[in-house]
Amino acid sequence: MRGGLILDMENKNALITNAMLTVYIDEKNMDYTKMLMPFIEATIYDLKYSVGDNLSVNTIKEKTNSEYGLDLKDKVVEKILYKLYKDKNGAILKYTYRNKSKLYTLLKVPDVKKFKQVKSNMTDVVKSVILEFVTYYNNEHIVKKIDYNKGQIIFVDFLNKYNFEIYNDINATNNIMINEHVASDMYYVAKFIIEEHNKKHNHQENCYNKLLMLQEGYFAQNAIYYFMNGEIEATPSRKLSNVYFVLDTRILIDVLGLNYAVDADSMAELLELIKRNDGHLCTYEYYMNELKGIIDKYVLDYDSRIYLDLAKFRDSKMSDTQIRVYNLSLKDKLEDKEVTILSPQEYDNMVSSQNWHIDYAALEDDILKSVEYQNKREDIGFINDFETLHAMSYLRTTNKKNIYVFVSSNFDLVKVADRLLNREKLKHTDFGLAISDIDLTTLLWLYNHNDKPNLPSLTLLENAYAAIVPDKRILNKVINVINEKVQSNDKTVKEMALTLRYSEYLLSGISEVVKNDTNNVSPDIVDNLSNHVKNEIRKELAPQIRKKIIDEEYESIHEEQSQKVISEINGEIDSLRKELEEKNKENVYQKQELDKREQQLLKRDSDMSQKVDRVTEERNNYFSEIERLRKIEHDKINSKAFYISNGFMWIVRIISFMFIMYAILTTGYNCFQSFMSGEKIIDSLINNIGTIITYIPLPSIIFGFSRKVQKIVYDRLQHFLLRKSEVLNQSNKDTQ
Repeated sequence: MRGGLILDMENKNALITNAMLTVYIDEKNMDYTKMLMPFIEATIYDLKYSVGDNLSVNTIKEKTNSEYGLDLKDKVVEKILYKLYKDKNGAILKYTYRNKSKLYTLLKVPDVKKFKQVKSNMTDVVKSVILEFVTYYNNEHIVKKIDYNKGQIIFVDFLNKYNFEIYNDINATNNIMINEHVASDMYYVAKFIIEEHNKKHNHQENCYNKLLMLQEGYFAQNAIYYFMNGEIEATPSRKLSNVYFVLDTRILIDVLGLNYAVDADSMAELLELIKRNDGHLCTYEYYMNELKGIIDKYVLDYDSRIYLDLAKFRDSKMSDTQIRVYNLSLKDKLEDKEVTILSPQEYDNMVSSQNWHIDYAALEDDILKSVEYQNKREDIGFINDFETLHAMSYLRTTNKKNIYVFVSSNFDLVKVADRLLNREKLKHTDFGLAISDIDLTTLLWLYNHNDKPNLPSLTLLENAYAAIVPDKRILNKVINVINEKVQSNDKTVKEMALTLRYSEYLLSGISEVVKNDTNNVSPDIVDNLSNHVKNEIRKELAPQIRKKIIDEEYESIHEEQSQKVISEINGEIDSLRKELEEKNKENVYQKQELDKREQQLLKRDSDMSQKVDRVTEERNNYFSEIERLRKIEHDKINSKAFYISNGFMWIVRIISFMFIMYAILTTGYNCFQSFMSGEKIIDSLINNIGTIITYIPLPSIIFGFSRKVQKIVYDRLQHFLLRKSEVLNQSNKDTQ
C-alpha cells in the first residue's frame, strides 16, 4: 500500500512533532505505537484528567490533533491506551470491557517532564532551521522578502512535495507540475539545503544535522502511516529472504547510476539494505528493453536529450559510440548489480481452467485514469505496467512460497495496485502488490535504524537536486525561445542559439538563470544562457589553458636556463679536465716514488732475512753448546754422586761387617775361655747369646739394605748437586 503523512502539516506545531518522532525511535523494538505513546501520555496530561477519571478516546484523538498535528484513527489511540494498561513498568490506566464497550480509567497522572524537554529541544531545532532559511532566502532576493511564518510554510511545502507528492514521468524524474511561484520557492529551499551540506563538508558552521532530523521525521511519519493503515504487524519481520522486489524502468536508471550521482548513491544505499535483509532484486525483461529504447532515443534524438534522465551521459561527455556499447552490455551491467532478469510471466492456462483470473478491463481503466501515458493504451509504458500488475496479482495467488512486490517511483501506479489487491481480494502480506521506492526506503530505514543508514541524508540531497532541475513546463518554454532564435536571419544569433540548444551545459544554465521561475523566461534569456555556457566552458578549459601557459613559460625559461647550465657544465668539465691532468702527473710521480720505496723495502727485507738466518744459526749453535755443557755437567754430577754414594755404601758395609766379626770373635773367645774352664760349649754359647743378639742382627740388616741406602743417597746427592750447579743454573737463564 501507499504511505503518507500522519501529521497535519498546516498545524503550527506539526514540524516540531515531526522532529520529535526521531527521538522516540526505539532502536530495539521498532513499534510505531511506542513512538506515538509519549504524545498520548502528554495529551492525557494536557487534558488535566484526574486519577479515577474515565478517558475519552475521541477527546484524546482531537486534542492530539490540535496540539501536535497528529491525525490518528480511533483504533490507533485505543491500541496505545491498551499498551499503557499492559505496561510492565507500571500501568497508568485500568482497562475494563463491559457491554461491548471499552473503558479506560486513569490510575496515575503521566510523568511528562522528559517529553516537555524533548519538545523544547526540538522547538529550538525547528526555529533555528527556519530562521537560517529565512535569512538565506532574503539575502537571495533584492525585493521579495519573507518572514518566519512564510519561511516555515515554504519549507514545509518542500518537505511535503518532495517526500510524498512527487510524480515521476518515465522520461524525466523531476517533472513536478506545481504552482510556478511555489516551484521558485522550492528552488531556494533546495539551494539552501545544498549550501548547508557543503558547509558541513568543508567543516564550516552549518545546520545540516538539524535538517536531517526533519527528514528523518518524515521517514518516521511515512513508516507509521504504512503500519497504521495496513494489515501488517507493528513490528514486521526484518528478514526478506522470500521477498522479490521487481524494479521498473525508472528505478533501473538509478540502479545503474545513469542520472545524477546523488540519485545513484541513494539507490545504492537502498539496494544494500535490501540485500542486507536477504531480499532479492529482479526486473522483467521488457523493462530492460524499455530502458534500452530510452538510451537509443538519447543517441538518435538530440532534441530529446535535455528531457531524459540520463545525466551521466551528458556529464561524462560519452560519445554516441560509447553509449551504444554501453547499451549492448546493459544486461551484464544489471546482473553485476545482482538484479535478476525475469522472462515475461507465463500463466499456464490458469484462465481457461478457471482457477484464476482478474478483471482485465477494470485494471486497464484504473491505470489509464490514474496515470498519464503519452500514447494511452498503445504506450509501451502502459503495456509494461499493466503486464507487471497482472503478473503480481497472479504470483500473489499462485506462489505460496515467495512474495513478489512491484517497486515503482510512480505513486499513482502504486495506488492502482492497492485497489487491485482489495478488488480481487488477494492475499495480504507485509507488502502490497506494489510499493513506491520512497515507502520502501522509509521502511528499510526504520527496520535497520540500529545500523545508522545514510538514507535520510541521501534522500534529502536527492530531493534538493530534484527541486533545482527545471520542470517540463519551463524546459518547453526555454526551448521555444531558443528555437525562435534558431530561425533568426542574423547568422550570429542563429549560430549562438544552435550551439546553446545542443550544449551539455544548457540544463544547468536553465536551472541557474531561470531559478524555476517562468517569469525569468524571456527572449533575453538566450544571452544569459549563452554567457552561462561560455563561463562553464571557461571553467572546464581554464585548468587546461593555465597548464598550457605554464608549460610554455616553463619551456622558455627552461631553454634559457638550459643554455646557462650547459655553459656552466662545459666550464666545470674544462676545470675538471685540468684538475684531472694535474692529478695524473701527481699520480705518476707518486708511482715512481712508491716503486723506489718498494725496491728499498725489498732490499731491506733481503738483508733482514740474511741477518735473521745468521742470528738463527748463532742461536742454534749457542743452544747446542749450552746443551753440551749441560750434558758434561750432568755427567760430572752423576759420577760424583755415584762415587760418593757408593763409598758411603761400602763404609756402611765395612762397619756392619766389623760389628758382625766382633760379635763372632767375642763369642768364640768367650766360648773358648769357658771351655777351658771346664764349661760345656753349649752352655758357653747360651751365656753369650746376648752378645750375638746385640751385634749381629742389626748390622746384618744394615748390610742387606746397603744397596737401597746407596740409591737414596745417590738420588738426594744428585738433586742437591744439580740445584747447586752454577753451570746448569746459568744455562737455564741463557735458554730463557
